Amino acid sequence: MTEKIIATSGRFAPFGNQHGSMVKYFAEEYGADQVYVITQDNHERTPKNPFTGEEKEKMIELAFKDYKTENYRVEPIIADNPFQKDALKRLGGSFTYFTREKKWKNIAETAKQLYKTSGIDIGVIYQPREVEKPYKKMREQGWEITLSSTEIRQKIVKDKRWEYDVSPSVRDYIKQLDKAIDAMKPLEEQEGEESNKHFKGVVNLLEP
Repeated sequence: MTEKIIATSGRFAPFGNQHGSMVKYFAEEYGADQVYVITQDNHERTPKNPFTGEEKEKMIELAFKDYKTENYRVEPIIADNPFQKDALKRLGGSFTYFTREKKWKNIAETAKQLYKTSGIDIGVIYQPREVEKPYKKMREQGWEITLSSTEIRQKIVKDKRWEYDVSPSVRDYIKQLDKAIDAMKPLEEQEGEESNKHFKGVVNLLEP
């Protein structure tokens, strides 16, 4: 029987309970066997992207040990673009991509059409960020959900109560990442900083 594979992507800076609840919701809702969580590497730490790819990869692994998922596997992937060929090789071909960002829905729809002739089937699931349903189950289980990673970073910078916005193992790991914490800045000091590039979008989509 063919495994059901779903994937998502994001900066995950840091990987918070809001991200975990989204992954858990879509994995359970669509009966996934394997979930790939894709994030880009950062070659330079910035206030908006203070964590390296390896650090985010570790956060994702730690988070899902805390969340105790049993019916599906979660694996992080570091890639500049979830629809480039190197990432697709890791995904194993056909998969369903889920997102809460309209921009990434549009990019996924473009990739779906581009790869159709290559025999790669990409499904696209989009649910707007303001829909609360994906967060409901984890909130009922006692997890705190802060919807914005920017807000979590600001809490860390200002030494406010952020420790419950991430899973316990992620919290302990972040506390060890002095270079990442030093790269964060209060929002009022970020004017003129390089804008968040996130992934490369559809540019060079078919390049290896």
